Amino acid sequence: MVAAAALVISSLPVGQVAYAASENVSHTVTIRVNGKLSITDDTGDFTLTFGDFTTGSDSTVQQVQYRVQSNDMTLSALNGVVSAQISSAVDGVDLKGDVGTITNLGGPNNVQLEEQHTGYATVGTAGTELCKKGATTGSSGKILNARVPIDWRATATKDLAAGDYTTKLVVTLKDS
Repeated sequence: MVAAAALVISSLPVGQVAYAASENVSHTVTIRVNGKLSITDDTGDFTLTFGDFTTGSDSTVQQVQYRVQSNDMTLSALNGVVSAQISSAVDGVDLKGDVGTITNLGGPNNVQLEEQHTGYATVGTAGTELCKKGATTGSSGKILNARVPIDWRATATKDLAAGDYTTKLVVTLKDS
C-alpha cells in the first residue's frame, strides 16, 4: 500500500505565524520634550579697569561668550531676545555692551539672532535690548541655539575719584 501525502496550503503571508487565538494590548505613548530656556556664560564676575580717570575715558574691555538656547521661541519677530540691565547706576560711569559676531549653531531654518544696535549700547537700570530675531515659520523656527559674544566696557561721564565701584549686571534671554 502507498502512503498518502497531504499538501497544506496556507493563506497566511510568508513569515506570519498562525495562532489558534490571540489577544492584544495597546498603549498610548506620549513623547514629551521639555521646554528649555537657557543662558550661560564662560566668564563669571569681572573687573573693568580705567587707565585714566578723566571724562570720556574708556576702561579695559571684557568679552563674555554667552550660550543661548530655547526650544519654544515665538514665531513672530521679537526685539530684545537678549537684553541687559544693571542693578544700580554708578555715578559718573556708563556701562556699555557691544554684541560681536553671533554664531548660530542650529539648522538653517532655526532662529537666527541679529545685533539690535550697531556698536556699543549703554546699559542702564531698565532693560537694554542687545539682540533680536526675525519672523520664522514651522517647528524649527521655534529653536534657538547660538553663541553670543558681548564686549563690555565702562566709559567715564565725569572725572572719577579712585576706588572700586560695583553694580550687578543681569543679562536676560526671553522667548516671547
